[in-house]
Amino acid sequence: MDPIERRKELLRFESEFVKTLPPLPATLTEEYLTIPGDHEKQLKVIRPTHLPATGSAPLILLFHGGGFRAGTIEQLTRPAREFAETFGAVVVSAGYKLVPEHVFPENVEDAYDTLLWVARNSKEKLGVDLKNGFVVGGYSAGANIAAVLATLATARGDLPPSITPTGSFLIIPTLLVPSILPKEYTPLYTSRVENKDGAPGGPIRLSTEVIDGILAALNPDVHSPLFSPFNCAEDVLKQLPRTYIQVGGRDCLRDDGVVYEAFLRARGVDVRLDVSEGLGHTAYSIFTQKRDVEEEELKGKTMEGIKWLFRL
Repeated sequence: MDPIERRKELLRFESEFVKTLPPLPATLTEEYLTIPGDHEKQLKVIRPTHLPATGSAPLILLFHGGGFRAGTIEQLTRPAREFAETFGAVVVSAGYKLVPEHVFPENVEDAYDTLLWVARNSKEKLGVDLKNGFVVGGYSAGANIAAVLATLATARGDLPPSITPTGSFLIIPTLLVPSILPKEYTPLYTSRVENKDGAPGGPIRLSTEVIDGILAALNPDVHSPLFSPFNCAEDVLKQLPRTYIQVGGRDCLRDDGVVYEAFLRARGVDVRLDVSEGLGHTAYSIFTQKRDVEEEELKGKTMEGIKWLFRL
């Protein structure tokens, strides 16, 4: 499908699914903020109605999925509301520049600018204290961006240590291509073949062929640290924050997360991996509304992942 048509289709899906969510609880508020600048960006902010007067709430910054070419800040409304209500956190849903109008590395640089703005304005604009928790996460393509942002926050030193991310939340991430796979992890990297045709679930059936097409459109330098943490210097990797990874057992991208967990653990990073064996490229989002046992388990893992990142 043409990427612009794909974007319009996903926009329709997201608009429809958001309308079917339960009403916003009275304990929460939602608002939209615009980051000023040459390229104005809108954020969706979900927060508890009564924040502590001390501004001590933690922050969760999330980036949507959509193959680097689609998706909006509405996509993660469901988990964002539940994170805010359960953990008393302020949750910011953010976007980034999309293919084909913008190619690599514009997407990640745009997201990094958002990270800097959110961190620098955390107390004044958002009423949070990043010392109490600053989780940066994403779903699918957004998880790729979140993983890279964790390395950039360390490598570039644009923020003081007191306001750098304390956790990475990486849901069904895309992080690897065969040419950058460390040889010692070759036995773990089998899902691109085992699950090459994808599995039902989510807004699309994601196959290895589709992934190859997405990366061709993005046109990244696959050996750049802006594409994947696997390309980062060892001293950066060893400083990465606590990291939670979630994958589907039937997803062609499964082993991007499986290998990354082993890769980080070998470098002393505190990391946790959840595999939902029966699922494909599926995550707890506005698209999961069947409310069956499988989805309840997925929700439980997702909530426990955030809880673990906050050390609760």
